[in-house]
Amino acid sequence: MFVAPRPVAVKQMLSEEEINKVHGKIRGLNKLREHPRMALAELQEPLNILMFNLNSMIYFGRFQYNEEMKSYMTAGVELTKTIEDLIIRVVLRGENIEEVKVYLQEQCK
Repeated sequence: MFVAPRPVAVKQMLSEEEINKVHGKIRGLNKLREHPRMALAELQEPLNILMFNLNSMIYFGRFQYNEEMKSYMTAGVELTKTIEDLIIRVVLRGENIEEVKVYLQEQCK
């Protein structure tokens, strides 16, 4: 009788809990798109980058863990946090986008 080996558990780049959190961020961002300040032309590029990063995190989060991919994922997460901060401060707090960009550039140095 042939017995198939048990599948080996593979560590993913992100856990299912982390992937679910990213899905929640996308849902929240889609709700935020209804806000009138989201139509600002200056926010369209950061918004597109943010959506791309979040979707990439979901896609690559299911890949098998390795150190090289983890370094890329970490850099993507840091960029995502910065863009989230920009969008929150400009859209919800009503701050000037140029002032926020200058502040965030100083913080990233």
